[in-house]
Amino acid sequence: MDSPFTDPAGPPMAPQPPATVVSLFDGQCGVCSRSAGWIGQRDVHGRIERLDLRDPRAADRFPALSPDACRAQMHAVDADGNVIVGLDAVRAVLAPLPGWRLVAWGLGLPVVHRLATWGYRWFARNRLWFNRWIPAPAGAPACTDDACAVDWAALEGRGEG
Repeated sequence: MDSPFTDPAGPPMAPQPPATVVSLFDGQCGVCSRSAGWIGQRDVHGRIERLDLRDPRAADRFPALSPDACRAQMHAVDADGNVIVGLDAVRAVLAPLPGWRLVAWGLGLPVVHRLATWGYRWFARNRLWFNRWIPAPAGAPACTDDACAVDWAALEGRGEG
């Protein structure tokens, strides 16, 4: 099994239609960009479009999404335009990947979902700490000077955190 922390490879960042899920990620975050690469390596059918939320096309396509909220937790948009956040976005991205449907289903079981959501939120709040050991892919800028910082208090006040 490949490590998610190797340089990303796989299909281009915007695979041929029909993508069933758009996964938004922070291209300056090592954890996020490496995860997007891991997804791309496994998306042999081109069902997941990976879109860097810092790319101007992301704001053009999804103007209602807050970049701060997208940096705080993973966001995905399904084929019907539904926005999926956090662990449920992870599940939406894993489900179309060959060999990962059962994992996505298991993460939806009530007790597992509750525990995994807690773990996901903890990890998301601490992703900058993990970025010390998981650099962005070669050539990509790394989170520096609070480029990836999230105003958690403001997001929680809006119900997005």
